[in-house]
Amino acid sequence: MKKNDFIATLADAACIDKKSAKHAFAALATNIQLCLAHDGRIVLPGIGILTVTARPARAGRNPRTGDKVQIPAGKKITFRAAKELKDAV
Repeated sequence: MKKNDFIATLADAACIDKKSAKHAFAALATNIQLCLAHDGRIVLPGIGILTVTARPARAGRNPRTGDKVQIPAGKKITFRAAKELKDAV
């Protein structure tokens, strides 16, 4: 499902126009970004849990040349699905 399809489905389910659904989706996306940056964890009941985890620096390989490269440490977002979502899928 693409973003516009999701917004259309959201508008139909919430009985609002597509413009309001687009603003609601944008607000949700922004809020998720801000909460993950600040708290590092979001619990969405019935959907799952988003958490920020640290990735250590590691050695990698350039697939084109085969040379070893150092990949710097970073952060990644992990998602753990809720039981309700797993059962629905």
